[in-house]
Amino acid sequence: MGIVQQVGPKLKAFIGRFRSKDWEEALHDLKESSIPKVRWEAAEKLAKAPPRPEVIEALVEALGDKHPFVRWKAGEALLAFRREEAFRLLVESLGNRSPLRRAAAAEILGRWGDPRAVEPLCKALKSRNQDVRWSAAEALGRLGSPEALDCLMKAARDEAWGVRMALALSLGKAGGRRDADALQTLLKLLADPHPSVRSAAARSLGWVGGDGGEQALIELLTDKHPQVRAEAAQALGRIGGERALKPLQELLGDEEETLGATVSQVAQAAINSIRRRLLLGRLGLRRG
Repeated sequence: MGIVQQVGPKLKAFIGRFRSKDWEEALHDLKESSIPKVRWEAAEKLAKAPPRPEVIEALVEALGDKHPFVRWKAGEALLAFRREEAFRLLVESLGNRSPLRRAAAAEILGRWGDPRAVEPLCKALKSRNQDVRWSAAEALGRLGSPEALDCLMKAARDEAWGVRMALALSLGKAGGRRDADALQTLLKLLADPHPSVRSAAARSLGWVGGDGGEQALIELLTDKHPQVRAEAAQALGRIGGERALKPLQELLGDEEETLGATVSQVAQAAINSIRRRLLLGRLGLRRG
């Protein structure tokens, strides 16, 4: 037997012990360090560790960390593992005493994409903590099943505007076009007292369209808040027809800034988009 063959297994064993020591140190740092940077770097290292139960448990516990970077890195590591044990602990975390942990677990479950998470997320949508409800609403929007849509629509009257905003965006992402009730919920949210909710509802209508969507967006072009006007204009650029052109042209002198541009610029882009779509439609009819 050659020297390389003799040394090979011993070298592998040494490297294995060395790596194991690294993971154990990272595990200790994640649990015990008082320095946020050390904790989030430890969570990052653990994403490359074997998905042992103690590693998964520590990362799930870190979802309740006070520092957002630590929670983020722990969540990324759990998503990298994609182990059933991690999924189970995430679902259990929705009932944890820490609102930070519940909210982070909801966010990760939404990104996980497993339909089994819908029922526990629907329960989290009734939490007393608005951050938990916000995360649950966003997660259900990602999952997008009919059951998720049903839960989301029940939260349309949530007292926290952030939850209603997340709901409006989630209904669009979940495919409100396939559900008349979801579309009606979006139309109602266009009259929400908070501008961010109206903006989100307008954006979602631009994604899903549907009967009544164009007229509702046209009416929103006169909203007192520039962000709402801009979102309505942008949405009309996606789904609007010829009747939207004149109301949009009336915004061409609106120089209030939002969405990284003036309302006038957003309106002009929408007009261009509608005209292009109409032209292509006419060309298509002529060819037919």
